[in-house]
Amino acid sequence: MKNWTVKQLSAAAMMTAVSVVLLYLAQVAPTMKLSLTALSGVAAALLIARHGPMSGILCYGASSVLGLFLTPGSAWLYVVFFGWYPTVKCLVERLGRRAAEWTLKLLSFNAAFFLLWFLLPGVFAELLPEMTGLFWLLWPAGNIVFVLFDLGLSQLLGFYIRTILSKIKK
Repeated sequence: MKNWTVKQLSAAAMMTAVSVVLLYLAQVAPTMKLSLTALSGVAAALLIARHGPMSGILCYGASSVLGLFLTPGSAWLYVVFFGWYPTVKCLVERLGRRAAEWTLKLLSFNAAFFLLWFLLPGVFAELLPEMTGLFWLLWPAGNIVFVLFDLGLSQLLGFYIRTILSKIKK
């Protein structure tokens, strides 16, 4: 394990704070719960782009613990999927083989989906109360939305790395 610098730890702490604030907003906002929870995961993705996957794991762990204590209603989506997925995405995309990458990404999403659906059904009931009995519709729709989320996250990270990080490093 590499040595952590003060800069890396403070960046992880700041992104953890951003994630927890977004989780809190997801808890109190009547709408946009899913979007705000996904944005809390994007905060970790930006951290990973700058400081690597270990910083994402640190941010995920701290945000998950704080989120479960402070915002238990909205934190489960973060804990089960949105928090750790940016780190998995970073590591999987290093394989360099598209078919294997997408297979692993879809497996990770579907594992999280099934965990939420069968072991934590209250999360879906709170998020989409009118669709709790429509597994056959939500599962394929969830996969489509996941692919769009992954592609959008890739575009956002590419823009961040090309435009913002390149100017920060100069």
